[in-house]
Formats: sequence, C-alpha cells, structure tokens
Amino acid sequence: MSFKKLTYLKKKYILGTLSLALILFFSAETFSLTLELEQLKDLTTGKQNFNPYLKHINPYEFDNSEWKQLHFLKGYYTVKQKRYIAASNAFAEVFRCELTPNESEWVAFWLGLSLSESQQYDYIKYIFQYEDDLSWGQFWYADYLFKHYDIQGSITFLEKLLARTEIHALLKLKGRYLLGLCYSELGDYNKATDIFLEGTKEFPNSVLEGELLYNLGLIKYKVNARNSAIHYLEKAVDFYNRSKRKEAHWWIDEALFLLGIVYYKSENYEKSIDSFTKLRELGLNSYKKDIEYYENIISLITDYNTNSNINSIDSLKGNYASDFYFRLGYTQYVKEDYDSALSYYLKSLDKCSDPKLKEELLFFIAESYYTLRDYNQAEKYYKLALDLANRYVIDINYGLGWSLYRQAKYSQAKKCFDVVKKSERRGFTEYAAFLYAKSYYLSKDYKKAVSSFTSYLDNYSKPKYGDEAQYLIARSWKRLESFDKAAEAFLRLSYNYPKSKYAHSSLIEATELYFNESSYDKVVEIADSLDRFNLVQDDMDRVYLLAERARLKRGEYENPIEMSERFVQKHPDSPYSNKILFELGEALINNKEYEEAIYVYNTILKQDYSDSLWGEAIYYLSICYLDVGDISAAEENITTLFGEIPDHPKAPIGLLLLGNWYNKEGKNDKSLSYYQKIVKYYSGSLQKLDALYGIGSIYIGQGKYDEGREFYRQVLSESNESYSNAYIEDSLYIDNEAFLDIILSYFKEGRIEDGVQYAKENQEKYLGENKYMVLKLIGDGYAELGMNDESIDYYKTSLKEEQFPLEEKPYLMLKLGDILLKENRLVEACQLFGEIVEISNEDSLVAEARGKLDRCKAHEIE
Repeated sequence: MSFKKLTYLKKKYILGTLSLALILFFSAETFSLTLELEQLKDLTTGKQNFNPYLKHINPYEFDNSEWKQLHFLKGYYTVKQKRYIAASNAFAEVFRCELTPNESEWVAFWLGLSLSESQQYDYIKYIFQYEDDLSWGQFWYADYLFKHYDIQGSITFLEKLLARTEIHALLKLKGRYLLGLCYSELGDYNKATDIFLEGTKEFPNSVLEGELLYNLGLIKYKVNARNSAIHYLEKAVDFYNRSKRKEAHWWIDEALFLLGIVYYKSENYEKSIDSFTKLRELGLNSYKKDIEYYENIISLITDYNTNSNINSIDSLKGNYASDFYFRLGYTQYVKEDYDSALSYYLKSLDKCSDPKLKEELLFFIAESYYTLRDYNQAEKYYKLALDLANRYVIDINYGLGWSLYRQAKYSQAKKCFDVVKKSERRGFTEYAAFLYAKSYYLSKDYKKAVSSFTSYLDNYSKPKYGDEAQYLIARSWKRLESFDKAAEAFLRLSYNYPKSKYAHSSLIEATELYFNESSYDKVVEIADSLDRFNLVQDDMDRVYLLAERARLKRGEYENPIEMSERFVQKHPDSPYSNKILFELGEALINNKEYEEAIYVYNTILKQDYSDSLWGEAIYYLSICYLDVGDISAAEENITTLFGEIPDHPKAPIGLLLLGNWYNKEGKNDKSLSYYQKIVKYYSGSLQKLDALYGIGSIYIGQGKYDEGREFYRQVLSESNESYSNAYIEDSLYIDNEAFLDIILSYFKEGRIEDGVQYAKENQEKYLGENKYMVLKLIGDGYAELGMNDESIDYYKTSLKEEQFPLEEKPYLMLKLGDILLKENRLVEACQLFGEIVEISNEDSLVAEARGKLDRCKAHEIE
C-alpha cells in the first residue's frame, strides 16, 4: 500500500557499458598496439580462447607492450561477456606492469569497474586506498566508501578529486554523479540538485543523463515538489525512449512507477494509469502488486465519482465496504490530508471483521494520528494494532515507541525500541538503538544511558548518531558527577567527531572540567594543540585563558595579576584582554576560590572603569564576601551599589541576596526590609517575584497563613512561564513553587480539605514538572482525611508520572503499601513491599519493607 521499494538512494548504480568505438579509442590512446586486432580476433571470441594461448607464452620472451595488450584485451572482452572476476584478474596483471601515467589511469578504470561489478570491494580498498596520484583509483576508493556508508569520507575524496584541473570528462561526469548521490544520502537535497543539474548541462546526452534526471525527479518527489518531480521524471522517460542502449538504464521501472505515483497524488488518474501501463508493457514485474493496487483504487474512485448507479458506499456490505473506505482513506493519506484520511479509516474500522485488514487499518489510523501530533490517540491505536500484529510488528513497535517518546513516557518507549533494534530492519534498527539509549538519558537513569550509548557505539562501525551518543555519554557522566570521565568523554567527542555541532562546545567543557578537577597538565596540553580544531577566536581565547590559569596553579606565576598581564602580552587582540580581570574574577568565583577573587575585584575597583563595569565588580565582590561569611562587608558593598547606581541590573539581585541571607539566618526584620525595597523599586523584575515569594515564606513561618498565601497568590498573578527562579533548587518555575506552598500552608494550618480542594481546582494551571508532586500532595491530604480509596488512586497516578524522581519512589510506595494494608488489599500491598525490597538501595527502608512484607504474607495466609 505504500511506496516501499523506492528509496531515495539506490545503492546499485551502474557505470553503463560504453560503446565499442569509445573503448577502442581509449585503448588506442593507452597502448601502442603491435599485435593487430584482426590477428587476435580468434583469441577473443570465446571464453576459453585466451587461456591455451597464455599457457604456451613465456612472458620474458614477449615484448612488454605485447604482454600488456594481451591481458588488456582479455580483460576487455571478458567485461563484454560480463565475466567480471576473469576481467579483474586480467586487468590486475596489466596493473602490475610498468605503465605510463596515462596507461595507469585507464587500467585503473577497467580494473575498478571489474572489481565493482564482481563486488570485490575489499580488493578496491586494498589496491586504490593509497593511490593518491591515480584519479580513477581515487574515484573507485570513494565509491567503496560510499557503498560502505562512509558518506562524509567519500565526499572528501570526491571533492579533492574534482578539484584537479585535468581529469577525463568521463571521470568528471562519474565523480559529480557520485558526489550528488552522497549529498542526497546526507539529506542535503539542494546541493545534490545543483550537482545533478550541473551534470546535465555540462554533459548533455551523456550515458548518465537519464539517471541524473531520474534522481532529480526523485529528490523533488521527496520534498513534495510534485510538478518539478513530474517534469524531471518525464524527461528521464523521454531519454529512455530515445536511447539505443535501453538495457543500461536500470532506473526506468522505478521512474515509471514513481511517475505513476506522483500523477496519482496529483489526482491525474489518466496519466497515472498510462505510466503504469507503460511499465507493464516493458515486461518489468518489480511493481506488479503495487500497480494492481493503485489501478484498483483508481477504478473504484472513478466509478464512485462518475457512476450514477452507485449512490452510497453503504450499499456495500461488511468487509467490502470496509475495504473501499480504507482505499478512499489511503487516497487522502498519500495526498497528506490526514484529517480526511482518518474519517475514512474510522468508518472502515467500524465495518471491518478481517483480522489482516484490521491490523493494517489500525496501523494507518495510528500513523495518521501521529502525523497530526495527537500522540495519545496514536498510542491507543498502535497498541490495538500490536494486539493483532503479524506483518507490521516492527513498524508498529517503532511508531508506538515514538508516540510514547513524544509523551515523555520513556520507560515504555524503551521496550518498543528494544524490539525494533533487535530486528533486521535496516534503517530502523540503528535509530531505534540510539533512541533506546536516549530514553534512559531523558528518564534520568544516567548509568544505564552510558552503558546503552556505549553499546550503540560498539555495535555500529560508523554510527549515524555517534556524535550525539558520545555527547550524551559525556553529559551523563557529568550528571553522575564523574567529572574526570565526563571530561574524557567530551574530549573524545572533539577528537573523533571534529565536524560535529557538539565538537567545539565539548572541547570547552572538557577543558573546564579538567581544570576544575585540577588536571592542569591536561588543560595546557589541550591549549597547545588547538591548531587541530577549527575554533572561533573567542573559544580559543577561553581555552588559552584556562591554560594560563592552569599555569598559575602550577606555580608558574606569583599571583593572578601577573598571570593576567602575561595573557594580555600573549594575546593582545583577544576580547578577553580588555576584561581579563573580570573573566578571571568570575572564573575564581565559579571555582570557589573566593580569597583570590576578592584580591582581583579589589584590584579592579582601584582602576578606571565605566559605571557599568564598576557595578559588576562591586556586585561580585559582595558575592565573595557572602561566601566567606563576611556579611557586613557584603552589605556595605551592595547598599553602596544600590545608592550609587540604583538602575544597575545587579542592584536588585544584590538586595535579593541580602534578603535571602537574612531569611536563612532567621532575621526576619532585616530580610523583610530588603524584600520590600525590591518590591517597591523594581516592579516587573524577576527579583520582585522572588521577593514576594520570600515575604510569603516569612509570614507562613510566623503562622500568618492568610497573609503569606496572599503574597504567594500575588506571585501567581504576576508571573508567567518565562520567569525561571535561579534560587530555587532544580530551577523550578517560581509560580509552581508558590502553588505548592499554598497547598502545604493549608496542610500546615490543619485545613486539609481546603488544601486538597485548592490543589484539585488549580492543578491544571501550575503542573509542569511538578505534576507528580501535586498528585502526591492530594494523595497525602486524602490519607490525612482517612479517605483511603481516593488516596490510593492519587498515589498510584503520581507514581506513574515519568518525572517522578526514581530515588523517591520507594518511600511513596511504602506509604501506599501501608494504606493498602489497612484496606486489606493484601495482594497489592505484598507486591509493593516486594518491589521496594528489589529496587531500593536504602538499608533501613529495605528492612522496613521486608518486615511489612512478612506481616502482609502472614495476614494473607490467615
């Protein structure tokens, strides 16, 4: 039902058999024949004529030229007989002889052709890999790389080859054609189109013109440019009709079939049938079943639209009606009108009783919902299809995996991708293996993510998603706080995938991690080898700055100022040179070297900088004082900044720092004074939201629940999702945090019912990543109220949330098990306690769960 056979890139492409006149021209150009063709005619007419002659010839008695001619002619005639292994042996004999450069080129052409046609690819690699001066040798090696899916490697060789000023026209044509296929494989259709068009213009009426036109049509089909697809495919068919060498044009069946499909999608059914008819007339059976299918659809549609005797599809019964609705749905599906397709598919499903048809139908319904981004409905129908799965098991699992993945249901998605990656469906398995590993990463199971990504990289010699896999390995190690392994992984990515979009940022991260881990020699080593990376100047300077700081740590400089002066001397044009002390101070703060940072910022304040930079310096100096516990010095600097430059962007942040510090110390009056200043002078700022939240927290802590909740509600009314609070752990949205605290304040006040009611009424507004927490709090509330059934439902729903932290799950499972035990739901309780014993690493928790499991089993026996 779908256009399965056609792929954008057909790996088999053929040089085409050149005319005898052309070959003899090349041969005459290559060899000075002393043995006339007529004299050798009797040796070149059959398979065995050469061998008896060769047996009685001593090569040392022959002129070298005659020896070369004999084997060359044997190779040529065995090529004509399509005996490619014999031909490759003959040309290999010639290739071993002493040859002129021109002779070497053409022997390489024929030897490569023979090896390629006989699929002796390893010999191509062995013979031509290091033949840098041999143009045809480089072409055949690029062809070898292409066939072995090293597309980027093939492009590198081809672009280098085509840059040569003097190469034969045939080589230029073939090289460009192969280069176009490479860019097509990478999905760079614009570049491929330009290359193919250039080939048709520079080499009109060449042996490859039809193939070039066919590929142009195929590209336009892929990008849904139907008119252009029709234009190029019709030109390709016309070329075939004019050609006298029709056997060389392997692509004609695919071109005609594709042309029929494009006409069909364009609702030009007459021309669609005409294309299918021409294909059938050629005696090509490649698409027999597909053609019959489309012809039946066109016939039914035409009858339905024109025959006055057919008043309604409903006059058909059972599976006949179902099949017809299905076909109508598919006509809309291929035209990408998925809403209309769904309406027909659902009608078909209503009348369908044939299991085979139902499986296919459910699959296409799911595909349509997925394309419309209704992933929940797609999941539903993929699962229904999976219950009947026979022919489409892998396709359904792949689609279901994606639907679950799009809904962040990663643990379920992994199971589907696992099925796909174990299959032999080329094109599906590698991406499924990658997504299987990525699902672990997105569900924050970083240890399994590392092992799965590593397995993916080990199982595929040239992984298509290797750079992203390596990047996520590095990020996983960083999340696990294994910073040395993260640095190593980032650096490996930069070395192994220098052209990756992750390469530059990974190199920077690796350098910073090595520095933070005190691997100063490694930092200097990276800086000294930057020439191998194509970094922008700003990134290079960041690495150079880290290297100078590493040298400072190694004792090569007496103090940070000497280090900064040395950096300016080495890199006078660097943008860091003007603000080197600021960069250094910020780096020292990030590394928690506060005493050194205080020294640097005090040096800055003694110099002549703009008000803006002066404000930056005094703010960061205050941060340093806060971190070393000198609150008075920090307060003095921040109040000076607020007094001197109140509109400086760091002024409200500094006031917030003081308010938070005093709040943490329990000095409510001082804290409130700074929060209130922010609310008064900095309307519309993020800091105002933080201050309102802080005031609410103080009032709640003092038992002033109504006043506190009022400030929380003010946060909710003024905030929006663009505000992220940098001072709340895990960067939760401040409105979500205020919402949760309102619920908790009701609970703390003893107004459990009000808290539950408020949570249920407003949960859809403020869920985000906290959805699991809201559901858990509602469950807690019902548990306090003794409403166990409701509590059980909410606890279970909370545990199913993908964002629920893995480390917290056993604790909630224990609470849920206790309630189930109270309700005498012993089987469920036993199952939960047993699962806790298996998954928890907390000894005390495991012991408690084991004890309850024993009691639960004892109750069950009673």
